[in-house]
Amino acid sequence: MNQDHKPKIILTRPEPGLTKFSGQLAQEIPSANVYCEALQVIDFIPYQGDLTRYSGFVFTSSNGVRAAKRWNLPARLGFGVGKVTTELARSYCDPVYDGGSDVEALIALIESIMPDGPLLHIRGRVSVGNLATRLSEMGIETHEAVGYEQNLCAPSDALIQLLQGGKPMILPLFSPKSAEILKTLSTNREHWHVIAMSQAVAEIFDANDVLKLEIAQKPNGAAMLNCVVDAWRRYVV
Repeated sequence: MNQDHKPKIILTRPEPGLTKFSGQLAQEIPSANVYCEALQVIDFIPYQGDLTRYSGFVFTSSNGVRAAKRWNLPARLGFGVGKVTTELARSYCDPVYDGGSDVEALIALIESIMPDGPLLHIRGRVSVGNLATRLSEMGIETHEAVGYEQNLCAPSDALIQLLQGGKPMILPLFSPKSAEILKTLSTNREHWHVIAMSQAVAEIFDANDVLKLEIAQKPNGAAMLNCVVDAWRRYVV
């Protein structure tokens, strides 16, 4: 395929995920044309309260762990979703249990352990899954604290022009919020190949309005990377 017709990969996730994912793409498909521009910035929020009252901490995102780092957590057990989040949590909690790739698996794990004392779910301002409520209803007292929020960045003219143009482009989207933001930037989406991290992300779009709509096999970074690489290679073969 002519270089001018190769799809451009557009990355808009917040840092540090943006740099990490673009680096992984550079290793897998070094000839790919990748455009990076974060449309959200992570702002961390101080915690005011007694963290020592909790027997353990629950993390459903790596940013939750980064927020907790600023709070100087007392040594307690931890639960994480996904390999990256769980590994980060090992620096601040002991022991740390890997809850698998989604919230449902995490809830099942916590229920099987039935930890003593209350838990604290450290999450973002926007969160899905009602984790604390569901665990509390199971008899596992769980509170929640907002450790960070994602604030919008104004898109550049260059990004808007790319999104409105007619050349095929691959758009990996990691959250419903990211999908909603991107969707507002152009009404011409017939050349968008959207790769969604989950069904919740995919539901932001009408499959009839985009070139293609795919969902990664698992809601994690590795599955997203594989899906993007496979999509790109299908275009250039």
